[in-house]
Amino acid sequence: MDTDCVIESINGSVQSQGIKVAVEGWLAIGSGEWEKTPDEVKALAYQAAKATGWTDKALIAAITRKWQHIDEHMMMFVIDSLQDLAKTYPAVIETKN
Repeated sequence: MDTDCVIESINGSVQSQGIKVAVEGWLAIGSGEWEKTPDEVKALAYQAAKATGWTDKALIAAITRKWQHIDEHMMMFVIDSLQDLAKTYPAVIETKN
């Protein structure tokens, strides 16, 4: 699957949970959208992605492939931050079985 399709799939997973934010807003550190997105929305988007089957490893791989200026070290910082935010803003995410 090409990188753009992966990004769209992540977006679809998050948005299927009613969280209307794109990857640029909650996962792509350094983007203008990242700066504008409230921490609570970032936390909810992360939790929605995890609940719909996305692993941290897959999220990191998608972002570092899409935006080459974002490296794995930076993404580990983002994931750690999102995990902390998820503790601050816990959510109940519905999964479809």
